Amino acid sequence: MKNMEHSFLIEEDKTYKLDTGRINDPIIEYLGMCEAARFLSVSISKLQKMSAKRIIPVYKPTGGKVYFKKQDLIDYIESGRQKSIYEVESEAIREMANNTRSLKKVINK
Repeated sequence: MKNMEHSFLIEEDKTYKLDTGRINDPIIEYLGMCEAARFLSVSISKLQKMSAKRIIPVYKPTGGKVYFKKQDLIDYIESGRQKSIYEVESEAIREMANNTRSLKKVINK
């Protein structure tokens, strides 16, 4: 089995280890800053800005270290879903059909 740890440079000379296996562990509900950044595929700086702007909720039980609930990160990702062209077309057809029925009711009165 391959080693699941990766090192990466965060600030000047500080190197941190990230166990990527924890990210996908269904039992782990909360992730630290490094793990959450890796989960979202963003830099730690970007994640810090997002949490400061309250785009993503954070948990600070001791007032120091920041934790992110994995489901909150998933909800953030899913909030940016864009409809496929087929979904848009289907909605447009349904809306046109509804408008046609409404128009016929008005004309027949």
